[in-house]
Amino acid sequence: MTKIQMVHSNPEVFGSVVEALAGNFEVVEATVPADDAAPDGLVDSDLYILDFELPDVLETLKAIRHHNEETETILLLPPKYQFKV
Repeated sequence: MTKIQMVHSNPEVFGSVVEALAGNFEVVEATVPADDAAPDGLVDSDLYILDFELPDVLETLKAIRHHNEETETILLLPPKYQFKV
């Protein structure tokens, strides 16, 4: 089963991702503490989902890339950002 790691600082966001994906993927979490950009519990995964509303999303992305530079990362944007497709 494909392992997806959700990197977040908000348990509600993690819960929403698990609810949406758990039927088809193994979803694990890595939390970002308020005082540090590096995620706790980061493991090798097939895909990382990074919550855009992290305190310092760019530094967190750098920490993920330092852990594993080859794995794809999706940036999860909140619904308040309107984009035209």
